[in-house]
Amino acid sequence: MKHQEVLNIGDRLASIQAQQLLAEGRVKTLAEGEEVIRIVEKLRSTGFMYHHFFDGLLSGELKPISDAEINKIIDQHHFGFEPMIPLTGDQEALLRSHLLENLRGSLNYEPIELFCGDVYESSDKEFFGHTILLDQKAQLRAKNKRRLTLLDKLNILEPERWKNQHYQISNLEADFGLQGNRHLGELDYYSLDKDFSGLFAEIRKSTGKDKLTVLDVGCGIGFALKDIKGADPNVEVHGLTMEQEPVMCEEVDQYHYCLAERMPADFKEKFDVIISNYALRYCLFSNLALKNIFLALSIGGYASIDFAFDRIPRDESTISYFQRTESEPKVFSAMEKIVARLWEKIKKLETDGKIEIIHGLSEKYHYHGILRIKKLASLKPSDFE
Repeated sequence: MKHQEVLNIGDRLASIQAQQLLAEGRVKTLAEGEEVIRIVEKLRSTGFMYHHFFDGLLSGELKPISDAEINKIIDQHHFGFEPMIPLTGDQEALLRSHLLENLRGSLNYEPIELFCGDVYESSDKEFFGHTILLDQKAQLRAKNKRRLTLLDKLNILEPERWKNQHYQISNLEADFGLQGNRHLGELDYYSLDKDFSGLFAEIRKSTGKDKLTVLDVGCGIGFALKDIKGADPNVEVHGLTMEQEPVMCEEVDQYHYCLAERMPADFKEKFDVIISNYALRYCLFSNLALKNIFLALSIGGYASIDFAFDRIPRDESTISYFQRTESEPKVFSAMEKIVARLWEKIKKLETDGKIEIIHGLSEKYHYHGILRIKKLASLKPSDFE
């Protein structure tokens, strides 16, 4: 079938869907319906984890995504490749179990379910400006409110607005965007004007590359990478995250939906700059994530990692694993022992001339802190054994 014929079929299907929305009273005009379908199709082309949400917006009711469907996503994206560092069977099973639980919660998140239904926007001061009222209890409290159309809802699905869009369920107030979606200048990331121009010039010299490849581990929607691309267009930016949001920054060249503990084998020495802003604190095995970063960094490359493990899961299966492997009943204490051993290996790598530690972890404060390194020679998994 010719390309033009495919386009014509797609246009006809979109027109039929728009007519159906008009007949159901979901839109006021056929033109509005066609605009709605155009936006939804664009969202569906990239937001593969949220097809159920986009369908729910069109129908007015979210159908929760099943565990079977989530496991298909996990099989294809998170476990559909050989890892850079071999994991044990117990580690793979534990990672998969935690990933399923996390995705089940975020993909069937109550606010996005309610957002598919009948919702209003309030401009009352007590609601902190323009707040989306997701349930009847919140709606009854509002004096000034207007019902959102389907097109209104879709216009909220823009990265910056989605991150900051305030909502209220009963007396609970929050933003739609998941935690951790920060721009480059927030918290401990570098400032664009003072640090990155000089740093990138140095990395270009040490790697011999004009175009640098950047990885943000735990990138969220991709704001930091968007900022980097805006400041230096001669970079290729990649984001690693275990989950999508309904909308992601288009400026990011590629997203990798995987775990920091289980990076693909083809990441080896691929990235000239690796950054991470406290994303590793949520990892089940932050030690494996840190090893992967060392291996993924190119020779001459630079990494800046805000490292911690204070938010490590503490469920029964995780406690049982660390009791078996470290004879330690407290998960935090077990990880501290593991990271202490890893830190000794990292210091030896510097002694052996394979890396330069620009800023090290704090042994006084449980090995937390900002780790900045420059890679001087090729590394392999056995260097950390």
